Amino acid sequence: MALVEFTKGTDWPDNYSVTALDNSWSVIKKVLKGGLSDGLEVLEVNAGDFQFTILVGKGMGLGHGKYKGLKLGWDSPVNGPVHPKYVELERRNGLGWLDGFDEWLCRCGLVSNGPPGNSVDGGRYTLHGRISNLPSSFLSIRTPDASKGVIEIKGIVEETALFSPKFVLETTYSIEIGSNCLKITDKVSNLGSSKAAFQLLYHCNIGKPFLSENSYWKAPLIEIAPQTVNAAAALDSYERFGPSQPGFKEQVFLCKPCSDSSGRSLAIIVNPDINAAFVIRFDVKTLPCFTVWKNLGAIEEGYVVGLEPATNYPNFSDFEKAQNRCVLLEPDHHWIGRMELEVCQGKEEVQKIVNEINALQIKLPNIHPTPVHPFTP
Repeated sequence: MALVEFTKGTDWPDNYSVTALDNSWSVIKKVLKGGLSDGLEVLEVNAGDFQFTILVGKGMGLGHGKYKGLKLGWDSPVNGPVHPKYVELERRNGLGWLDGFDEWLCRCGLVSNGPPGNSVDGGRYTLHGRISNLPSSFLSIRTPDASKGVIEIKGIVEETALFSPKFVLETTYSIEIGSNCLKITDKVSNLGSSKAAFQLLYHCNIGKPFLSENSYWKAPLIEIAPQTVNAAAALDSYERFGPSQPGFKEQVFLCKPCSDSSGRSLAIIVNPDINAAFVIRFDVKTLPCFTVWKNLGAIEEGYVVGLEPATNYPNFSDFEKAQNRCVLLEPDHHWIGRMELEVCQGKEEVQKIVNEINALQIKLPNIHPTPVHPFTP
């Protein structure tokens, strides 16, 4: 295995690339030029059938990916990726985060991951927090010496400030050459001298071709509750999507997932028309909350669904703290979460994942007909 490490400072290059002799894999680091992407550092990773972009300068999130030609991500009305310098978080009364939102996977947090507002402790929170608009200060690239093996990318993002919690996110992406599965391990550490509460939500966004008129999502669930009255009105079709609909009002469903004996759970989006599925796997011991965001608007407005494992639900921070859903870290302690992003093709492979979910769904979930405490205020 070959390893190269970059730390902020004079040894941080604008460009770097490494490619297998047989072109079976490659990792290319570059700085984008022009438009709202100008100056943004990215890594383009080619692991054979699976290709994806890591947004080094944007919280180590994932830009659009591909698996055997199938697009991973969505068509956002935002022409990104957008450099954080063009994202004013306080714009539109704290909704400025949306100005840069076009990622396949972005993290929300770490101090807060819900809507904007003023906290009872005097803090001011903007939509989904700051972590996805902060750059990495460390980057390591580990590549195999041959056409087989594992590519491993690690980055460190610091969310710290005076008179504020001091968190560091260390994220690792790992993929075997030729695999259909991207593994993610995140470590959040408290560098402060006192206890601090953090929140983390993985906003994993899927559009065409996995999302279509006949697509559906499925997960093993204990409970499900609509976050709003609008979502409650659509409970009879919560697992189905349908075509893009101009004027569609977003729907959010808050879920408590089932897991296997080791604490692992999963969710899937299936497009039966192309016999393909996108799968997200996660550990409910560290990510006990699961949210589904349906935004089935016109293509020009963003036709997308979000599958969102999290430490908590995306309500305002004060409410989530009151429900004891934030992770409380002691000084010099850390939290570790793991997740996998997977693509399945072929009727048999898709059915295998559906059967896996059915085996965990021992009894029907408790479906709340209206927004209900403690899922939401």
